[in-house]
Amino acid sequence: MESPRLQHLTVQRLHTRIHHAALERMARAYKFVCEEVRKPENRYEAAATLLGSERPFGQAHFLKQIFGLEELSLDVKSS
Repeated sequence: MESPRLQHLTVQRLHTRIHHAALERMARAYKFVCEEVRKPENRYEAAATLLGSERPFGQAHFLKQIFGLEELSLDVKSS
């Protein structure tokens, strides 16, 4: 899934960087929400049920895998 607005960029590398940066921000936001729901002091009722115990719900590293962000970080480190 990609933004139609990014299709207007003529430099593919820039298009890719913007898309991946947006995915990374979304993954960070999801991780933050999960952490806040898990904190006892925030008193979410049935936090484990909200986030689920089965993957990928409530586990940000699975979301990064789904988005393909983990492979990207490995590619950057190896280059």
